[in-house]
Amino acid sequence: MASKNSEVVTKHRVKWMDFMGRTRPICLQDENGPCPLLAIVNYLLLKGKLKIPAHARQVNSTHLHKGLSKYLSEIILKKKEKEFEQIQDEAVIAEKKEEITDLIEQYKVDVLPKLVNGLDVNLVFGGVDKFAFNRAIEILNLFEIRLFHGWVVGPDDPAKAVLENLSYDEAVTTLIEKRGEVEANLIQDFMDMNATQLSTQGLAKLYEALEEGDLVIFFRNNHFSNVLKHNGLIYLLLTGEAYEYEPSVGWEILNDVTGATEMVSPEFTSPGEYQDRLLAMQLTHGYYNPVPPKQGKKKVQSSKNGKGKVKAKTKDRNLAKKTKKSNFTLFQRKKGENEQRLMQCNEIGIIC
Repeated sequence: MASKNSEVVTKHRVKWMDFMGRTRPICLQDENGPCPLLAIVNYLLLKGKLKIPAHARQVNSTHLHKGLSKYLSEIILKKKEKEFEQIQDEAVIAEKKEEITDLIEQYKVDVLPKLVNGLDVNLVFGGVDKFAFNRAIEILNLFEIRLFHGWVVGPDDPAKAVLENLSYDEAVTTLIEKRGEVEANLIQDFMDMNATQLSTQGLAKLYEALEEGDLVIFFRNNHFSNVLKHNGLIYLLLTGEAYEYEPSVGWEILNDVTGATEMVSPEFTSPGEYQDRLLAMQLTHGYYNPVPPKQGKKKVQSSKNGKGKVKAKTKDRNLAKKTKKSNFTLFQRKKGENEQRLMQCNEIGIIC
């Protein structure tokens, strides 16, 4: 589970989607994107604790680092408030605040770049929330974000006694040093049987561990993603760039270890039902744009007879009609393309 070593500045597409009655942005990931950074960023964006300018369709990691630095500063200062209350000497308080400032600057240099480069996570097979403590866990603890995985050995698994207290790194070491021995064979059998890094026991324990409304980071196959428990089901946030222009899909139900799962809308309904609702909004309002509308002042030409305002309103009305017609045509074409794609997928027996 190695991380990349070179520091890079990355750019990320932004998708605006409905989330619990609000419009929230999420950052999308390309094939080789920095998933630790995006998992933390999307957690904070969905929680409303991190902001991206309205209408932004792309953001770079430098901008995200600034937001994370500010949020991290607020967390650290909040934790130190009680400590300051017990100190009477103003000079000591000033000295402590300076130390905190230095600490925050150190985190900016040492911690945040690692989110772009990658994090080394060393899970422990005995539980969904068990990880060997290292710098990666320390970073997530700083942001007060919980981390889970699903590669858990079950109580009836032959490898339970061997694997229960082992970390991934320790298991790999055992495979190398004790190759051919019973202990190593049991570990290899477990890994082969649960090659998706999500065991039946792990999925069951994940459902037990998360409470309704919990939003956490999930680690699987060297990838960090966001999962949410809603109405008794666990959903995986879809952050691939392929979903940027797919407003009717937002989550994937995490209920199968083999990957035979179902995608749902941002409102946790079927994509078709959600798409129909968007179409209804299209018909009613002329457009559907999940990005907050820009607020601009209308320019009205002055006239001596006072008809300037009427002329401006008429122009705006005509523009709205054209926009409605144009957006409706675009929406209908997109809907037709999606329906055709779904029919093709059904014919070959896959879920799109």
